[in-house]
Amino acid sequence: RILPPLFLFLVTFLIYLHNASPSVYGGDVGDMLSAIAVRGIPHPSGYPLFTLLGILFSFLPIPQTLAWKVGLISVFSSSVSVVVMYLIIFELVQKRLLAFVTALTLAFYYTFWLYAEIAEVFALTNFFILLLFFLAIVYIQKKKIIFLYLLFFFAGLAVGHHEITILFLPSLALLVLRANRKIFLKPVFVGKSFLLFFLGFLPYLYIPIAASFDPPINWMGKVTLENV
Repeated sequence: RILPPLFLFLVTFLIYLHNASPSVYGGDVGDMLSAIAVRGIPHPSGYPLFTLLGILFSFLPIPQTLAWKVGLISVFSSSVSVVVMYLIIFELVQKRLLAFVTALTLAFYYTFWLYAEIAEVFALTNFFILLLFFLAIVYIQKKKIIFLYLLFFFAGLAVGHHEITILFLPSLALLVLRANRKIFLKPVFVGKSFLLFFLGFLPYLYIPIAASFDPPINWMGKVTLENV
């Protein structure tokens, strides 16, 4: 069971790593890298989770450029995304070959492959979207509440990373409600779920904290209730 996903991860990781861009490729890469370099805030929505991860990766003791180090976020999250795609298809149809081919198709689809090798936010966004649907599907299949709690936590992280994930929340809610709508009538479950979502959203605190130091790159401006 572990060999296909392990193979998918290792092969895609090595390919993405080999092609990882050592410089500013284009798009918003320059903005993201500049903000990470000065511990600032990139363009709205600020992408605090990616910025924080970028700062952490910038400390890697590797003789490589900042663009390459931050690009490792995209490399790793894209390889894991391929594995998650495999798991989603296998969970739905129980056919390993179909799941394997589907995962490889995603891995080398042009735009997915492109963003797997540059310091941009989209690879991590892809990972969160796939992970949320995987958790919802596994919850429906196994009815274990731990998967629902994980879904709420990672939903908070996903929304805190990129606002486009909000568009997927209604679909996830419909999947979960169809499986077990009564659980949302339990106050304890609702309270724990809200807390987990809030914990996942905590990286957003980086924005007002970083803005308070008035870094050279600060798209959010001064810290006020309006722009926070």
